[in-house]
Parts: sequence; structure tokens; C-alpha cells
Amino acid sequence: MPTDCLRFTMVRPFDPSNGCCTGLLTELILLIVILLHVRRGVASEWPIPDVFYDTKVIPEDHEVTAYLFKNEIESVFFLPDDETPVSISVIPCASALEWNVTYSTYNKSEQGGRPYYNYTGAGKHTFTLHGKLIFKLSLRALTSDTRVHFFATKQSNSAAYPALPRDYKVEGAEVQRRRISVSWKASPEETPYDNIITYCVAISRGRSYPTHCSLNAHLYGDSYMKPPVGAGFGFAKEKKRFREMERRARPVKAAKRGQIVYKCIGSRTNYIYTRAKPNTKYFIDVYVINNNTNRTSAYTGLELKTMKGKKVKSLKYNKLNKVTLSRPKQKEVLKFKLTSFTSKVFLAIHACRGKVKFQVMRRGKTIVNTRVRNIKKMTLRDLEPDDYLVKITNSRKGRRNVRVFISNSSQVFQQYPDLPNDTRVHVFEEQTTCNNVTIAWVEEGQRQTYCIYKKEIPVSPKKKRRRSKDSCKTSIVKSSEKIICKKFSRKHRVGKKGVTTYEITGLKPDTAYQFDILVSRRKRNSLPYQSVVTQTSSEC
Repeated sequence: MPTDCLRFTMVRPFDPSNGCCTGLLTELILLIVILLHVRRGVASEWPIPDVFYDTKVIPEDHEVTAYLFKNEIESVFFLPDDETPVSISVIPCASALEWNVTYSTYNKSEQGGRPYYNYTGAGKHTFTLHGKLIFKLSLRALTSDTRVHFFATKQSNSAAYPALPRDYKVEGAEVQRRRISVSWKASPEETPYDNIITYCVAISRGRSYPTHCSLNAHLYGDSYMKPPVGAGFGFAKEKKRFREMERRARPVKAAKRGQIVYKCIGSRTNYIYTRAKPNTKYFIDVYVINNNTNRTSAYTGLELKTMKGKKVKSLKYNKLNKVTLSRPKQKEVLKFKLTSFTSKVFLAIHACRGKVKFQVMRRGKTIVNTRVRNIKKMTLRDLEPDDYLVKITNSRKGRRNVRVFISNSSQVFQQYPDLPNDTRVHVFEEQTTCNNVTIAWVEEGQRQTYCIYKKEIPVSPKKKRRRSKDSCKTSIVKSSEKIICKKFSRKHRVGKKGVTTYEITGLKPDTAYQFDILVSRRKRNSLPYQSVVTQTSSEC
């Protein structure tokens, strides 16, 4: 049969829903069936998309695609040539679909269609047809224009799409404030000897994408599906109708950058997302792709919400940032932001009492991980522009006050003083007289000013000496008398360990005194040594 004759015979107006006479329709259907199943001659060379576009008849074992306009009903047909059950897969893309299946017989006296099946949804759906009947699928796009794929097969174990495991749900292994860990079971098609399977993950805050073509439509944007080159008869009215359909098309546009995170991860069956936001809902979809056929299957997506978290405070540059940890193992998170490449960032961490854990992280990767007792200074080098997190963790017991000083200027950073690991102030008891006391302390760093204070206190017969262990508390000198402020020279040092001594004179006999030392640089931040209490001799 000539190709032109076949093309002329398969004209779309002959639709059972149009009320056409059943006898003529039956003859046309027979011609269509001949066309779809002939395997020799001219008809076998006719491209499948052309056949489907002109006839709207779904072929066997070939995936075909139709374009649906929003809220407009479009019909396609399937014509089994025997009683063998047929599986039909409907795969929506940009929009969810509402569709129903009706059937009719080849009986000339019978008109209309009887209900057979109906479904509404956005995911891939497969159903089975039984009998040698005329099946009609009527579909309507609910939210937007969309493409939809069809696939029909009589094979019970068809390998047209990648196989999914029995439990094909995406599982949430771990959910934190900024971290989501998910996993899934491997596809049965995966083997250790080849690379035919690839897994891809999509993460979105807006919605789920239950099919891979749905993801592609929203990630990259959809487009109107133009008729095949050989579609129709070439009439002027037909070409005009094609142009009008293209003008009416409103395919979905691509999502804004960052709205959808999409990544293919090879054969791994787990994924960790580290850029989540606290107290935020996320939709996670996983797709398995056959690298040989480029066809996909989708796992059942996961919807979850990250944990609530406090608003992260920003560290202020060139100022003293105060942090209080009141509970055991309590964590406090701060951040600092760099807008350009920075060669050096200077940090000083001062644990006023006890020990704390200090970490600096970028995108989940730890840059600094250390423990701080008293004070520690460090320099971070060659930092890329980004947000950096600073995490401070309390030790097991006790309340902790922590001070953090940050600067990208070495001159400003030098204004923050140093303290030694040992901040005790010692009294030379054997040199104590009725009006003189000699004290000693370990000196740290250079170009620092040490101020010594004294204060008379009531004599305590039970506890003669006491020390303050909070090395941040400078208010202890508010009611004290300043004795001296100076940069001590080498003549005041004892040995090579940096121990500095000073003799305090003019004291009262048999009187208890508290002595304090504050160290500072350029009259900026001050840090205290531990207080010491002693009593002068009663006899001179």
C-alpha cells in the first residue's frame, strides 16, 4: 500500500468520541493496526513519532510523547491485536494529570465507550489492559502545559525502565540543623562488574519531582513539542493550526538558580547534603538511570524538616565577642563572613575558666579543631570568600565564659594581650615584712603593660590565701588602689622562664591584702591574672 494512501487514511477526526459511524471507524482502525504491525515494506520505514502524532495510537515497545495544554482534554488510543494482557505506563512531566480509560468493541451497532480505569497523579503509573478492544485514554493537565510519555508492552518482565528494589523509598538516615543524610536500596540491575546504573539526587524546598522528566522540565525549563517533520498532509490550514498551537503553548520556565539542587553520584546509595537551612522543609527525590538506554525510574521521594536552630550570631571584627556556656557540653555557634580572598585572619580564644573545645568550619569541613585552656592565638591563612562557622563546646562540668577576638589586621590584633598558661601570682613568704611584700608572676609576650593593684581586706583566720580562677573578670580592681603600670624590663625577670618579680612597699603591719595584676596592650583590652591574698607581719 503506498505511503501517501496510508497517511491519508489515518486522519485524526475519526475519533469514537466525535460520533463517527462505527463501521467506518472499524475499517480505519484495521488500517492503523496494519500500519503499526507491518514489519516489511514501505510502512515499516515510517518513523514511530510520525505515526503516533497522526494516529494518536500508542505502539508496542516504543516510548512516545504527547504535548498537553493546561485544562484541555487530549485523547490517545491503544488497539491490542490479541487477548494478551498489555501494560501501559503513563509518565507525566511538568504537570500532574487527571486521566481515564474507556473501551469499546468492534461491534458496528455499539456506540460510545464504557469506563475502564481512572487515575490522578504526578508520578509514573502503570496499569494493565485485557481484551481485544478499542481503548481510549483521555488526559488533562492540571497545573500547566506538559509533556507526557507513553509506553506499552506485552512482556511481563520488561526491562524498558531500570528495575527498582522491593522497598524503593528514600530513607532519612540523619537530619540535623544544616545537614541531611539520606540512603536507599540498590537497583536489582546494579552489578559490581559494569557501570550501567547511575543514581541522581534532587533536593528542593518547593515541591517533589516524582519523575525524572518532571525534574528536567522544572530545572531546565520545558518547551513546546513541535509536530514531526512528516506530520499531517502539508495543507495550508493544517500548517496554520500548527502555528496557532505553538502560539498557545505555555511551557513551564526553568526554576531560579539554587531552588533545585541536582547531583549525579555514580553507584553510591547514600548522599549527604550539608547546605541545608535550620527549621526548613525539604523534598528529596532519587532517580536511577540506565546508562545504556538513558531511561530512568524514580524512588518514592522523602519529605522532611531540618531541626530548629538558634540564629547564628556574627562575630564582630576588632571587638571583644563574649560567649557564655552555662550547661555541660553546651555548644555555641557563631560565624564570620569573608567577601573576598583573605590571606590572613587572626583569632584569639580566651577560656576564662577551665577548658573548651574550639572549631572553625567551612561547608561542613573542619579547618581548626583544638582545645583551649586560658588563651590561645592562631592565624588562618588563604581563606576563600564564604561563610565560616565557629563552634565552641563546653567541657563536662561548670559554667564557662569565653572571649573571642577576630581581626584581619595584624596591627589591630596585636592590641589583644597575651596570658601565660600559668596565671597564678606567687608571694615570697620569707621576704614578707610588716610593710613590704614581694610578688612574682610568669610574663608572656612582649610590649605589654602590667598594672598592679592592692586592696585591704578583712583578715580570715580560716583561709588566709584565695585566688580568683576567672581570668576574664577585671571588675575585681574597681575598688582597688593602683600601685604601678609599666612594661617590666629584663632586670625584673628571674632566670630564663620569664618570671617577673616586684616588691610592693608602704604596706601596713598585720594587714591582709589582695593583689591583682592586669595586662594590656596600648590601653585596649585588659586581662587579669589570678588574685592572690597575703598578710603582712605584725612585727617590724
